Amino acid sequence: MLGIHPGSLLNYWSALNELGHYSVVLSGSVEELVELLERGERFELLLVDDLGKSLHTRSLELLAWYEAIGSIIAVADANSQERQALFRWARAQRIPLLGVLQAPFRPKELARLMSLGGDGETEPREIFGGTGQ
Repeated sequence: MLGIHPGSLLNYWSALNELGHYSVVLSGSVEELVELLERGERFELLLVDDLGKSLHTRSLELLAWYEAIGSIIAVADANSQERQALFRWARAQRIPLLGVLQAPFRPKELARLMSLGGDGETEPREIFGGTGQ
């Protein structure tokens, strides 16, 4: 979990625990996460909070370079066109973006997206509350 707001990190940690994911690493900066990757850590999933405001796509490029993250789920306050542009960019840059959750995120939406898996063949998904997607 990558995000700069400690309160948000704790909310995500709690939600992930409720979903049965107990091995969660909370990182407050890209630099902190890079240190872990340089030490050889590997992650099945990276959940990125506040993409586009405090964290930028350049950060995702850097993290993807290590080829140690299976899938990325972004949480962003973005409209549909912005999310589609993010998907196109991720595909062109070979970023393993599994999907984008609309901020504020909802645990049920996160669970649905995580259940889709990150096998590299899965198309990115937009998941919103109340849309039935």
